[in-house]
Amino acid sequence: MAFVTYVLFVALLRGLQDRFHPEVLGTAASKALAVVIVDFFFFKTGCYILNIQGSGQFLDLIAYGGYKFVG
Repeated sequence: MAFVTYVLFVALLRGLQDRFHPEVLGTAASKALAVVIVDFFFFKTGCYILNIQGSGQFLDLIAYGGYKFVG
């Protein structure tokens, strides 16, 4: 939910600056998704180095990566 709100907020800010185009939504979503994916692999590598194992680790790391869009 925070991901979608972030993308819409970026579009709103571009609209207030009179620089909105429909591709702003796709660009903002793509960049935010890329950040989440890079962040996931960063933390996954850290868990591998520290030998941290768990059954639900994938969803936990994705959920943790979404917190950057809150606040």
